[in-house]
Amino acid sequence: MIRWLHISDLHLGSSDLSTDELRDELLKFLVEKGLRCDYVFCTGDIKTAGPDDKGYTDSMATYLKAICKTVGIPTERLFIVPGNHDINRDAAGRDAAIRKMMFQRRGYYDPAKGIIERDDLAAIMEGEKTFVDFLKQIYPPERVAMYGDPDRPHFVIETDDFNILHVDTTVSYTKNQEFTDLIVGGHALYSEIRKLNKTKPTILITHYPFTSLLQDEKKQLAILLKKNGINLWLAGHEHDHVLQPVHYLDSMQAGELRYENKANASFVVGEYNPKTGRGYAKVYAWFPEGWAPYPFVDLSNKHVDRYEFTLATVGNGGISREALAARTANEQYYHRLPLKIEKNLLPAIDDHDNITSFDELLDETWGSDTPHIIILADGGMGKTTMLLDYCQKSSDPILYIPAERLVALGIGIEQYCIGNLYDNDADAFRESLYTMYSKPTLLYLSTV
Repeated sequence: MIRWLHISDLHLGSSDLSTDELRDELLKFLVEKGLRCDYVFCTGDIKTAGPDDKGYTDSMATYLKAICKTVGIPTERLFIVPGNHDINRDAAGRDAAIRKMMFQRRGYYDPAKGIIERDDLAAIMEGEKTFVDFLKQIYPPERVAMYGDPDRPHFVIETDDFNILHVDTTVSYTKNQEFTDLIVGGHALYSEIRKLNKTKPTILITHYPFTSLLQDEKKQLAILLKKNGINLWLAGHEHDHVLQPVHYLDSMQAGELRYENKANASFVVGEYNPKTGRGYAKVYAWFPEGWAPYPFVDLSNKHVDRYEFTLATVGNGGISREALAARTANEQYYHRLPLKIEKNLLPAIDDHDNITSFDELLDETWGSDTPHIIILADGGMGKTTMLLDYCQKSSDPILYIPAERLVALGIGIEQYCIGNLYDNDADAFRESLYTMYSKPTLLYLSTV
């Protein structure tokens, strides 16, 4: 499993009893819970703006480094995008450039073309100079150089596991701007999407969530992202955790890391299985007693304390490489299936006197600690038909191996796989399976 920590809206520079306490206890909590991670994503607002703005300080970089050290990663595995508090919106020429471009929809920007003029981007990026200078305390020069570039406002970094697509959603942020009226510049974004390694899944990180964009910009990006297999969007800004499907996207917003009335200080931990392409995210929130798992994240899910998602590669048609290999291996057996399977002709599943559907039992078992099933039944009862039908429909990497293939491979249980299992020594068969497969789930086909 690959694990990441997602934090946002730290607003460092603001200080009060609860804020100082929750930030200090976050580091302790990560250690106590053993939350070691492979990546950390910070989706903006590292410092606070307004009356409490003290600019960037050494202690802010120290705190980010401490988080990385606590979860066991180098700062190279920390990925940051700027938030609106990280930007100097009063930088010379910045406001005028944004107003000319798209302020209140009266500018030249056309979402279908997605072009922001280079001179305007240069003026806009003037507002990121102090943010870029701050990053010099965290990253080496070649990494810092990726930020604040008017020729490349968005950029991608390829890691061992993912494409990390950094999208700067502050390029249209200015005074009196609506927070549902933003644009990112689709042309510049597509230039980075074309560079993606299509054999790896992509995680898109921004400060503002997808829902903050101009309606026409959302339409264009939704199509663009879907075509390129990008479905996981990490963001912040709203000072509360929000994990939800938006169109086909899995949108995950972390809360803030300061105390604020009517908002939730929180962070998100994501876990992803590269073999199956499946993952889930859990939220940890601050309470007066300390940090604790947030119990209700996704009320539509059977596990309400987590948000489940699928993250796969466009290069494999949206499924994991392991699933693709399993489907290819199963194709030689698919010809056995009738064109239409009459479910009522198949036997029921009797799992210790609990009659349930075959699909439900397999779905539950694949997510267990022993994700394999041995079915005991006489020949001709429909085992192959049920298994292949499930394999053909499932997105999980399920490899169907018939008993005759096990025998041909010389697997040491062939003496129990031949003949009528009930007349042969079924108890010895089960005991052998328990020894070989660490107590797999056993299902019995019933003729009831």
